[in-house]
Amino acid sequence: MTTVLQGFSFPPELEREIFEATAILFPAFIPTLLRVCHRVHVWIEPLLYRVLVISKEDGINSACLATLIQSKSASLQNGVRHIFIETSYTSSPTETSTYTNLLATCPGCTNLAIDGILDLDYLPHLDKMRPSNLAFTIGERFLTAALGGPGFTHPLFGSVTHLDLYSVTSQPITWETCSGLAAIPALTHLALSHPITGTTLSQVMGECSKLLVAIVPTYNAIHNEHETAVSLACNLGFTDARVVVMILNTSYQVDWELVSKG
Repeated sequence: MTTVLQGFSFPPELEREIFEATAILFPAFIPTLLRVCHRVHVWIEPLLYRVLVISKEDGINSACLATLIQSKSASLQNGVRHIFIETSYTSSPTETSTYTNLLATCPGCTNLAIDGILDLDYLPHLDKMRPSNLAFTIGERFLTAALGGPGFTHPLFGSVTHLDLYSVTSQPITWETCSGLAAIPALTHLALSHPITGTTLSQVMGECSKLLVAIVPTYNAIHNEHETAVSLACNLGFTDARVVVMILNTSYQVDWELVSKG
C-alpha cells in the first residue's frame, strides 16, 4: 500500500531541476510538461527551443521564422544551444535578414552549423555568440581581405574547439588564405572537405599545434565518393596519425541532429 504525504512538496529549486532534467532527457515529453502548471511552463519553454533546425524541407520559411523570433525572443535567448540553418547558396535578402535576426537573438548558442556559405552580413550579429562547435561553407569573400573578409580573426572563433569547413569557391584554397586557422586558440578538432585538404592539409597539421584530430569527410550516400576517399587516404603525401579520412553514409544534417538532440 502506498502512503501519500499530504501537503508534501519539493523545494522549488529541486523541483525545477527535476523538470528540466526530464525535458532534456525526454524532449518528446516537453509539450506535456508545459501543461503541468504555470511555473513549470516558465522553466521548460526555453528547452523547447534548445535545438533549432531551420530547413526548407521542413517547410520553415522566412515568415514563420520571423514570427517565431518576434513572439518567443525571450525563450530563444535563454534556451537555444544548437542551431542548424540551411541557407542554401542563394539566400534572398529577406532570408539573410531573418537569419541574422535569429542569430542575434540566440547569443547562448554553443553549436552553430550553417549549411551554406557564411554570409559576411551574419558576422556583426555574432559578436556575443561563443560557440564551441562551428560549421560552415567558406565563400570567396571570407578569405579575401580586399573584399572585406575577416578570415579566422573574428571573435566568433575565439572559443571554437570543433570546426567543420567546406568549400565551393573557385578561388584556390592555399595555406596563405587560411593560415588564420593556426591562430584559433582552442581548436582541437577540425574537419575539412577534400577540395581544401589537397593543398593545405600537411601545413594545417604542422601549424595547428593543438589539433588532436583532422577529419576529411566524404558523403557516400550523396555523392558516391568511396573512390575519392580511398584516393585521398592513399595519396596524402605525408603520415600523421591524427588524420582520418571518413566515409559517411548519411547527410551532414542527419548526423548533426543525432549528436545535438542526443
